[in-house]
Amino acid sequence: MLQQKIKVFVVFALFSLSFFVSSTAILAASQSTSNSNTASTETTVTAENLGVSDPKLLPTSRFYVIKDIFRGVQRLLTFDPIKRVELESNIADEKIMEAKKIAEASPGNQSALDHALENYRASQENLKKRLSALEETLHNPAQDNFIEKLVDHAVKHEQLFIELEQKIGNNMAAKQSLKLTKDTLENSVVEAAKKDGKEKFSKRLETAT
Repeated sequence: MLQQKIKVFVVFALFSLSFFVSSTAILAASQSTSNSNTASTETTVTAENLGVSDPKLLPTSRFYVIKDIFRGVQRLLTFDPIKRVELESNIADEKIMEAKKIAEASPGNQSALDHALENYRASQENLKKRLSALEETLHNPAQDNFIEKLVDHAVKHEQLFIELEQKIGNNMAAKQSLKLTKDTLENSVVEAAKKDGKEKFSKRLETAT
């Protein structure tokens, strides 16, 4: 997953110019970029890799609203701040897998893919809001573990974006939609970086797999 790690590294390296990530992360991004030319063939990311179930009910179904209602109930019944961000992150994992499945099942159905990507963007925007509400602390194990997981999953989401980009080919409208979608992921992880310590965050970048 080296190529995907590069993309996430570069996002954070650029962000470090205006915030706090050390030059170690920038160097890691540079070295990873150099090594990417010799990277081996990537393996696909599965729902199991993200810790979610393989999606059966997709946004193309008229019954998908039931899934959204269930997620809404989960949000209403979740009060702990860390559990809230974990829930939103999990929903984002589910939604990116839905987009992948739609792209595989109906590669020519641009409208369905756009809808799935729009759903994913909404989940990332919710995640960013939940992250911004967290306190900045270096001594919260639950928060620390979540940020570790978020960086790992961001790398996996980047790999899925590359797979989607290959499937949509030269469709410029689809590429623009995908770019907007990737931006929301980057915004969420940058928000998470603000809650992390400089040294810890740099290390996460270096070890993300």
